[in-house]
Amino acid sequence: MPRRATAVTRDRNRPGYLRTHQSFEVLDARSDLVSFVAIAALDPIVVLDHLWVTPERIGHGIGRRACEYVIQFAREHQWIELSVLPDPPSEGFYLRMGFEDSGKRVPSRVPGGPLFSVYRLRL
Repeated sequence: MPRRATAVTRDRNRPGYLRTHQSFEVLDARSDLVSFVAIAALDPIVVLDHLWVTPERIGHGIGRRACEYVIQFAREHQWIELSVLPDPPSEGFYLRMGFEDSGKRVPSRVPGGPLFSVYRLRL
């Protein structure tokens, strides 16, 4: 299961990220990184800021197990809601995990980019 991250991947390495986010790595039996998860706790709501699975492992249940871990972690901390701003191709995954479209939309940081839906899961 996930362990606390000692490093962050790609765009998540800005100064202070690990101080403001609880981050976890998922490793396989050879200790290779297969998933990375980061959450930002905004009591009583927690934001699933990042859930990444190495592309060759997508579809093998790793993302589902990582998301289940985050949901359980949030419940243990008595947070009342978990929210996520998924990329459009990931929306189906979050719906299958029990999230609902909140109706809120956030514009892309890229000029002319899509609107992103905010999904939430009541805990």
